Amino acid sequence: MYISHTEQRAHGVAYYQFSKKEEERQKEMEKLKQLREETKTKREAKESLKAKRKAQLAARLEKVRQRRIAQGLPVPELKGMYLYLLFNRLCRLCCSLIAFRSRFMQL
Repeated sequence: MYISHTEQRAHGVAYYQFSKKEEERQKEMEKLKQLREETKTKREAKESLKAKRKAQLAARLEKVRQRRIAQGLPVPELKGMYLYLLFNRLCRLCCSLIAFRSRFMQL
């Protein structure tokens, strides 16, 4: 026979021991439902923000692509465009660090 409150056992993340009193148990269950709804709302908001950022990135990539076409430069495919922008930003960062280091060493 298993008595949960007398044994020390790992119950896991989803384990929640409700009260034995009916009124308290109903309050606990209502609170749990509210927390679940709050979590769902926050999750949906986070997913919509993620989709919005993805759309903004796609618009930015398309703008870069159109500018490169107008300048007559080669246009990388859209999959590689993100990596291209990331690499370009990384190169600029490295150049600025090298310049900073050379100025620092001259002092």
